[in-house]
Amino acid sequence: MKDPMMSRSDHNNNDASHSISGDDVLAFLEKNPDFLIKHGQADWLFKPADDGVVNLGHTITRRAQAALKRTQMIRDSIIEITTANHNTQERIHQLALMICAAQSSDEIITLIAETLPEVMEVKAARLVVADHKPLADHPLTVAMDIGFLPKLTGGTAFALGAPRGLQGEVFRHILDDTPLSMACIFLPRITANQDHDMVLALAGHDKNSFTDGHGTEFLEFIAAMIAVALIARTM
Repeated sequence: MKDPMMSRSDHNNNDASHSISGDDVLAFLEKNPDFLIKHGQADWLFKPADDGVVNLGHTITRRAQAALKRTQMIRDSIIEITTANHNTQERIHQLALMICAAQSSDEIITLIAETLPEVMEVKAARLVVADHKPLADHPLTVAMDIGFLPKLTGGTAFALGAPRGLQGEVFRHILDDTPLSMACIFLPRITANQDHDMVLALAGHDKNSFTDGHGTEFLEFIAAMIAVALIARTM
C-alpha cells in the first residue's frame, strides 16, 4: 500500500513543477502581443499589484513592436510591387520602341521570335498565321489551317493557362517540351479589308507564367502594336 503522505508530497511537487511564473506570462505575451486585445474583457488579467497599479508597459511595448513589424512588412510589399510594375513599364516601353523601329515585316517577325522572349521574360514567342496567307512561309512564323486559329484562344480574344488542344502544337518544333503555360492572343484587326487574322503565342517558363487570373493589358497593348506595325509595313 502506498504511503498517503508520500502521495501527497509527490502531488505537491508536481504542482510546483507545473506552476506558472511571472516570466512565463511575460514570455507568452511577448510571443502573442495581441492576446490582451483579443481577450480584453478578461478582468482577472488586470488584478492590481500591491500598490494598486497594473504595469502593462512591457506588453504594450511588445504590441507596438509587433504592429510596427507588420507595417514594415506591408511597406516592403508595396515597394516590391511598385518596383515590379516600374520594371514592367520599362520593358513595355522598350519593346514598343523596338516594334516602331522595325523597318519591315521580316524585322517584326524576327523581333517577336528572338527579342520579345527576353524582353517579356518568356520561354518562346511566335506569330501564328493561316496557311497560304502572307507571312505563312516565313521561317520564324507558325502556319496553321485558318480554321484552327480561333481554337488557339477558345473562340475568344485571348487565352491564358496550361496548353489545351492545338495550343501545344504551336511550339512542338521549337521547344523540347510542351510549355507548362501559354498565352495566345489575336492581333486586333486594324483595317476592314485586312487580309487575314494572326495570333501571338507566348510560352511561359513555368505553370504560373500565364494563368487565367493574370491581367491582359500588357499583352493586348503589345498585340496592338505588332498589328499596327505589320499593317504599316505591308501596305
